[in-house]
Amino acid sequence: MTAKIFFPAIFIIIIFSSCKKAEIDTDFKSAQDNANAENLFMDIPMQIIPVINGYSPIAGYAMQNPGPASGNMQNFTCGNINILSTFDTVTNSYGFPFEFEINYGNGCTDAFDNKTRKGKITVSLDNYWDSVGTNISVSFSNYSVNNIALNGTITISYSDETHFNADVTDGECVFTSYTVQFNTSKTVFYQSGYATDTIIDDDVYKISGNSWGYDRSNRPYTTKTIIPFIKNASCGWITSGAFEITPEGLSTRTVDYGDNTCDKNASVVINGNTFDFELN
Repeated sequence: MTAKIFFPAIFIIIIFSSCKKAEIDTDFKSAQDNANAENLFMDIPMQIIPVINGYSPIAGYAMQNPGPASGNMQNFTCGNINILSTFDTVTNSYGFPFEFEINYGNGCTDAFDNKTRKGKITVSLDNYWDSVGTNISVSFSNYSVNNIALNGTITISYSDETHFNADVTDGECVFTSYTVQFNTSKTVFYQSGYATDTIIDDDVYKISGNSWGYDRSNRPYTTKTIIPFIKNASCGWITSGAFEITPEGLSTRTVDYGDNTCDKNASVVINGNTFDFELN
């Protein structure tokens, strides 16, 4: 009698175990959240660098500001660019640190990428931008893109005329119903457009590095770039490139930004299964 009860129990356990193993992992929240954070935060240097390159007193092309009349930085975007540093009439320069802000006010839609930005980006340089080792500190004040608020700090460091480094510390992407925490260390190369300082929409950047953070479910994750991201200043999205992401307790998955078409489409491969999603 005992044997008749024992074997069916084993059979049930085997069936249950097999069903558990057959479940498909469809959780791509971490992948989508990091893909969005990469796109939102890597957009910031693309706004700042052309402003600096187009303003010779801080780009390094002129060692002194020729006078207060040069204090109006060109407005490259829909935001207003305001110098926060005080002009020194004795040295005839602003000196360092040099601070300015890009103020989007209550919101304006940028003609380059059709995204609506609000609030302020504050920028501080500790030396001329063309000096090796120069650091730019970036902070936010009520800043948002398409109603996604960004918090945290960004440090951009000049390496040479071909590339710079960009680090995000304690970054947050605050969506309507959840928050994504994001940190990254990136190397950014100019792929094209560097020679035309005051023309933004021909700038193309190649980006690689590692990221880490917490997704909307507070699950920690880490990533690494396996194909450099391509970011066109004229497009609101990362258009190509791929990264591997490993959420805690889950298998490594691969995110692909696409074939260099300017759109918000991306995909993730999890254990051989492909899932499509859209960037915010």
